[in-house]
Amino acid sequence: MSEREDEPPTSNIMGSANFSAVVFQEVQQSYVPGSPVICNYLLTQDIQPHSRDWIGIFKVGWIGTRDYYTFVWAPIPNVTVGALPSEQKVIFEAYYLPREDGEFYQFCYVDHKGVVRGASTPFRFQSVVENYILEADDDILIVTVQVSPRVLELAEKVEENEKVRRELEKENAELKEAAENSTREMETLRQFQEDQQQLERKVGELERSKEVLTQTVKSLKEQNEKLTGKVKQLKGEYETVWQESNSRKMEVNRLEEKNKKLMRENEQLEAKLKTVMDRIDALQFDVENYKKESEKLSSQLEVWKQKAENTTESQQVETFRQQLAAAATNRKQALLVLMAGSFSKELAQRLKDMEVQLKEFKKQEIQSAQQLKAERTSRVETEEKLRKVQEEKEHWRARFDKVDLQHQKFTILKKDSVDGGSSGQEKLQADVEQSKIQIQVGKAYVVAKYKECLRLRRQV
Repeated sequence: MSEREDEPPTSNIMGSANFSAVVFQEVQQSYVPGSPVICNYLLTQDIQPHSRDWIGIFKVGWIGTRDYYTFVWAPIPNVTVGALPSEQKVIFEAYYLPREDGEFYQFCYVDHKGVVRGASTPFRFQSVVENYILEADDDILIVTVQVSPRVLELAEKVEENEKVRRELEKENAELKEAAENSTREMETLRQFQEDQQQLERKVGELERSKEVLTQTVKSLKEQNEKLTGKVKQLKGEYETVWQESNSRKMEVNRLEEKNKKLMRENEQLEAKLKTVMDRIDALQFDVENYKKESEKLSSQLEVWKQKAENTTESQQVETFRQQLAAAATNRKQALLVLMAGSFSKELAQRLKDMEVQLKEFKKQEIQSAQQLKAERTSRVETEEKLRKVQEEKEHWRARFDKVDLQHQKFTILKKDSVDGGSSGQEKLQADVEQSKIQIQVGKAYVVAKYKECLRLRRQV
């Protein structure tokens, strides 16, 4: 029934978008069965031709475009459509045309979407025409067309079918409006579904963000516990260093007092040593004089021995007595000299021992100064550690502020999701509130640790 093997695009609903887009011209009231039919039509500016447009012959009273009797594909015009109306024509082969059945038919132009864009006036296929009655009235020839009852019945049927067609067009318009409304509703539903999917994606992202925040809070708590242990350790080390520093200071003060005492004793001993050395010098001078006198007495004794032979015994006894007295005096002086020498040796040994003790005290003083320097370095390192702990506290506090900001955004998105009315959002809200409580607890915990760190710093 067509020039192609594939079927034309059709629809069950009669389209009435614009029946005036295609205008059929030179449509006869009847066509002879068994002969080809030429269909002339005009394309207006309201239609854009397509390779799947077609022209069909429909029996009057048709409901949808599937009710066609036969069809041909509409050719695409060579001229530009939209500038001027384009006149076209197609030929229906006699083999595919209806036989003489007394029914009325019409041409319909259907586009590639299955919508009717134009319809012709009704026509029939018949081989017998109406009888004409010629009457002569004087000089006037009157031609009267005698219409058979069958034709009148068909005309009434055509009129009735036209009325039905108009009603169907009206119903079709209503159906089309309902379809447009349904399309808009479907579009609204599709938009709602897209919004719902987007909201679900946002909810999924928020749940993932919540999991990340939970992990972050957990990690922050663990790090905070580590920092707390570290602060306690530093506090214990600081107290130990402080106690050792105090003990070292006391030891240094004691050594300084002892050093001062030894310095005073050293000065006193130096003064005594100077006095003793002066006495030793005087005694050595006396010893030299004694040696000289001894030599002199020895020479005199020799002289006296020679003279003794010539003097009396009494004189010898008296002289010898005097010499014994002088010798005793000299012995006393020699004994004093020897005692002074022994005392100077003992004093020198004591001074030597005191110098050794003084060197030892100076060595201890240097060691104490080095220990104090090491303690000061340790104290500076402790303060540096406390400063780093404070910086870490500030860093985690900034991270908590960031987490709080993300939570605020999450709350706003949660409020928008609540307006959607999904049941899963109530659970999400409960999870969000729980996450908010956890974040607040973690934040308060970090703030407390931060205050404790400041207190430790003030103590340092």
